Amino acid sequence: MKETKFRAWDKEVKFMISWNQLLKAYDLHTLLKSKDKRFVVIQYSGIKDKNNNEIYEAYIVKITTWWFGRKSTIAEVVFENGAFKAAGELLSNWQDVEVIGNKFEDKNLLKGANIK
Repeated sequence: MKETKFRAWDKEVKFMISWNQLLKAYDLHTLLKSKDKRFVVIQYSGIKDKNNNEIYEAYIVKITTWWFGRKSTIAEVVFENGAFKAAGELLSNWQDVEVIGNKFEDKNLLKGANIK
């Protein structure tokens, strides 16, 4: 069974924090009722990359394929239609995936969407 985990990006101090750290600092009711939307909550996909790093939505990954020669693509992990996806495919379909950043701290990585 997939492990359910969360992290949060703090837009005010520009820092990624664990769910446990967030709940120690704020009660859940305050977080859910917050109008300023200070925190962006992201969910763990249940998948780890080739280096055993957990992959969360909003993470930027490098996907390497070996069909017809080696090709790498940079993509953001998104949650849509009930599934985690990267580069338009189910995240679980990719075999060679490596976390290289996240969209909050490393937006510049998405500019190189297709690399060799």
